[in-house]
Amino acid sequence: MRLDFTLDQILGRNPREVSRLFKSLGLDPDRPYRAQITLNNVIIEQDTFSEEKTGGRHALE
Repeated sequence: MRLDFTLDQILGRNPREVSRLFKSLGLDPDRPYRAQITLNNVIIEQDTFSEEKTGGRHALE
């Protein structure tokens, strides 16, 4: 899963508020995720639960 946020949606906000925002969009802040901050936005990436269990591969491979 990949989510893009504007800088003002994330930076300078209360951590609880950001956590609620993440959860409302389907991202679990208690699981590992990658964050990339660019000049214009913040990109958050998190593997889905099924990708974590199979290492990003399909179970039939």
